[in-house]
Amino acid sequence: YDGELVAGVLEELQTKLQKQVSHIPIFAFGASSGGKFVSQILPDAMKRKGLLLDGFIAQIGSARSQYRIDIPAVYITMIRDARDTGKAK
Repeated sequence: YDGELVAGVLEELQTKLQKQVSHIPIFAFGASSGGKFVSQILPDAMKRKGLLLDGFIAQIGSARSQYRIDIPAVYITMIRDARDTGKAK
């Protein structure tokens, strides 16, 4: 549900600013559960609205192998978290 709300706001913002700028890059940052939001939930919600996320940074959020990442992505993990660090590589 939150993904749809954020995608809707970004769609409205892009529509308003398109008159001034042809393309506004959209990047997202999320930590912990926000990392899951920016890496999985938000990109899917934006695709359903016909928008593209240009990239994201997920801090302390694990990479999920079942999701295909088509955009620049940075995963920042905790040094002692070998499982998530391995997935992010």
